[in-house]
Amino acid sequence: MAKTPEFDVRENRKNYFINGDMTISQRNTTFASTANGAYTLDRFQYIKVGAMVHTVSQDTDVPTVAQSGYLFTNSLRLNLTTPDTSIAATDYCAIGQIIEGYNWKNLAQKPFTLGFWVKATLPGTYCIGMQNSSADRGYAAEYTVDAANIWEYKTITIPASVAAGTWNYTNGVGLKVWWSLAAGSNFHAVTGSWQTGTVLSTANQTNGVNTGATDFRLTGITINEGYEAYPFKLFNEDFEGELAACSRYYEKSYNIDVFPTAGSSSGQAIFNNNDSAGSRNPFFYIPFKVSKRTGVPVVTLYNPVTGATASARGSDGGNYTIDSLQVGNTGLMARIVSLPALVSGSVQFTSESELS
Repeated sequence: MAKTPEFDVRENRKNYFINGDMTISQRNTTFASTANGAYTLDRFQYIKVGAMVHTVSQDTDVPTVAQSGYLFTNSLRLNLTTPDTSIAATDYCAIGQIIEGYNWKNLAQKPFTLGFWVKATLPGTYCIGMQNSSADRGYAAEYTVDAANIWEYKTITIPASVAAGTWNYTNGVGLKVWWSLAAGSNFHAVTGSWQTGTVLSTANQTNGVNTGATDFRLTGITINEGYEAYPFKLFNEDFEGELAACSRYYEKSYNIDVFPTAGSSSGQAIFNNNDSAGSRNPFFYIPFKVSKRTGVPVVTLYNPVTGATASARGSDGGNYTIDSLQVGNTGLMARIVSLPALVSGSVQFTSESELS
């Protein structure tokens, strides 16, 4: 079993994967019957076409410090609840992260290396598939899960991306990186060089969704420039920095351990109606902690007591409708309908500008 290489003190190596230790999961910790395209743990998206059904969760099964040289506390687990024994040409199933163009440009047209820990019930040949912003260039890389239910460390070096094709180097899709569990022939490519088209695997990909009640786990993901993987480090130095990096794509007002839609006053945003003249429709402004990737993120407002959407809670115990929502990449403004004079209140929110 390979061990993470020792740290090279000659250079502060950058990891371009956000939340690679799976510590942050703002939306929830369990995602039953995960839908195609759903975001699960922060920055990790699940995609699928086919009969397979997974529950994705934040797990505590991790490689030891003796194995990895790092104290991991979480992994991402895909637990198969419904198998797909026959993968059609158009079927696929994968979990991965989309690297924003601003970050991807630091690796573009240069060799880079992936390092990660994997634990799977079904041994065999697995693949990582990569795609650019319009999926007109892609790369397939193979690795082997040697034994069932054992943490194994893998590294894969990818040759420099090509200049041809449609690449985004700003706030769009820079590079999609998928850990494939299954992929039909429409998404196969040979390995060793960048190919045209949408690539998820080679033809050697194991059907990792063939048998029910199987698991596939990942943690300790790094992606760095050069020909070798360097020891795990966070994208942004510490937990607060990593949370800020995740919040560029998804932010919530709830406390970190309280999940959206719950009727909870923890972490709520407060507003006040200081007008003593009577009932008014006051506007309130909530700044985001981190600027969002896009100018108009998708915002949902929740009542902190009932959990209802587009509803605020007044200090008088009333529930008040919210309308006239205006959103920018630094904050939001909305109106409380018929809030009585001198009544304060509160609201919860989520703001999302994920890549897809």
